[in-house]
Amino acid sequence: MNTGSPAWTTWNVRQTIRCAASKWSVPGGLTKAIQVAACESGPDLLDYSTDGYAGTFQQAVEYWPERHRST
Repeated sequence: MNTGSPAWTTWNVRQTIRCAASKWSVPGGLTKAIQVAACESGPDLLDYSTDGYAGTFQQAVEYWPERHRST
């Protein structure tokens, strides 16, 4: 789906994980967060599965609206 935004790269995703890990407590820190992302999504950190899971950490898409918070 093209939203008019430039495509994210693996570098962009890793930088976002790095930023989040520095802002919020992540068990295992940055290294563990990147390891989990690689395990969940493999080389494509923006992976979408056919069974309803998506994104770097393969979250269930059906719950995304409930998890979204405006800041």
